[in-house]
Amino acid sequence: MSVEQRPPGRPRRGVEQRPPGRPRRDVEQQPRARPRSRVAEALAALARSIAGGTRNHGRAQELARIGRVQDLTGAGGELRGVVRTPASDFDVVVTAAPIDPKGWSRLADALADRVEHLAALASGDLPPVDVIEDALTDPLVPEASDLDWTPADPILAAALLIRLAATVDNDAVVLLGWRGQATDQLVHAVRARRGAVGHVVAEADVADPTASPDGVPQGVIALAPPVEPEALVRSLGQAPVSGIVDAVRAAAEFAWQVAAGAGQEAASDAVLLAELRGLGAATAADLAERLGIDADDVARTLEDLHGQGRVLRAGHRYRAA
Repeated sequence: MSVEQRPPGRPRRGVEQRPPGRPRRDVEQQPRARPRSRVAEALAALARSIAGGTRNHGRAQELARIGRVQDLTGAGGELRGVVRTPASDFDVVVTAAPIDPKGWSRLADALADRVEHLAALASGDLPPVDVIEDALTDPLVPEASDLDWTPADPILAAALLIRLAATVDNDAVVLLGWRGQATDQLVHAVRARRGAVGHVVAEADVADPTASPDGVPQGVIALAPPVEPEALVRSLGQAPVSGIVDAVRAAAEFAWQVAAGAGQEAASDAVLLAELRGLGAATAADLAERLGIDADDVARTLEDLHGQGRVLRAGHRYRAA
């Protein structure tokens, strides 16, 4: 029986060849999950420690995973939520002593050093964990021995903590409130520190929402963007690159929006405009598909930008002005 001879390295007939490293078309590529922060890991570990055994922890995980933990809020040392079980719905409260207001004041000082910290905080994200740990003397995630909960069922309390661990990296409001600091109060304090030379915010104003009737710390002054942010560039003489003055003006406007706490909205507009410039012209649906966001949200943002004169519209298609 003869065997077909092939030159070395020649592929067999009928065998699909792929360039080295190229994945098979029939193998679905899964995106890598972003690793959880140390804070999220600490909350998950806290849930395990209070659950009362592996079996109870598994039941708490199941409750949190299938959406039975709802209406999660945190304020003044109390973490609250509704846990829906087959038997009944339970209003669950997990309490821990709030962090010392002096710690929150030190954290406001630390967050004021970098504008991206303020932008993250204003968007509801958790600031860098290293910055938080260096500023606070009390741990952001309490110890199991410092907790009390009602009803006296560790499974229900653990379910709340598991749910909090799953959301804290993208929404720090509940955790900060639970530990005694309203996020909007902390944002006001950080803005004040960034915006006024020599301005002092009393430590009590950072963590005490009753410091003023409208919840704004006492003595916070209103800020305004510079009249001519590109003045420094012009003072240096002839610009080496054409259009640099306009670029500086646009960058200063965006930076001011971030510093003033509108980071999320400013970033969203900037990303949308950048994508629109890259495409030349596109519909709201085109942009939504490329950016992976809701088409209705894109349409509303485009209409707002059209009203500001930043985009032009022809029928259903838009282009950057």
